[in-house]
Amino acid sequence: MKWIYFLIILFNLPLQAATVKGEVISIQKVNFVTQSAPHLQFILRTEQGEYAIQAGSEWYLEYQGVRLFTGETVEVEGPIEEIEGKKIIRAERLTINETVINLSFGLSSS
Repeated sequence: MKWIYFLIILFNLPLQAATVKGEVISIQKVNFVTQSAPHLQFILRTEQGEYAIQAGSEWYLEYQGVRLFTGETVEVEGPIEEIEGKKIIRAERLTINETVINLSFGLSSS
């Protein structure tokens, strides 16, 4: 599983873009060996099913003044991929309580 994700990033393979909106049903912190700060990952329940959302560094969201809670409605934009039957979105933009957080340098504020 990790190798597929690594190859997609390494070769910059195109991924299908997605925008989904739903309810946060669980939140967890994930520690990566290659990253110094914990990353936030959450499960989003939508009308289309459940998605694992990789939201990036926890400190960045805190720096933006945003706290994420279960039960909140969140809109997520970013590339989607399916690995071992699970839908995963690497969030590039989050909208939480009408606050837009850009997680990718390529996106402009709206």
